[in-house]
Amino acid sequence: MNQKKYYPTAVALYITYFILGIAVTIMGQYKQSFAAMWGANQLADGSFDVSKVMAIIAAVGLGRLIAFPFAGPFSDKYGRRLSALVGVVFFAIFLKQLQLENVKATTTSSKLNFISFFIN
Repeated sequence: MNQKKYYPTAVALYITYFILGIAVTIMGQYKQSFAAMWGANQLADGSFDVSKVMAIIAAVGLGRLIAFPFAGPFSDKYGRRLSALVGVVFFAIFLKQLQLENVKATTTSSKLNFISFFIN
């Protein structure tokens, strides 16, 4: 069996998990900034309510928990490469929604935001 044909798929998976890890880490470190950008209520001490940010971080883990039972059979049926590409697409959507939320917060755009839709 030629192991080299799996290298591009493996590299794409590792890069995807690396980027997701960085995104979740940044969200965790800058909870107050994200909460301010997303229009959270300001508390009495001047900080912002970070419950939406924490819900999004938790949703990433919950999404993995829900997806894993389906990802294995999907990978067995359609192959690892397609399974990896579907994962990459979903991570790209996640990161794009974070960017759109930032644009929405700064320009008060009326674009539908899937993250806020599921939290509210």
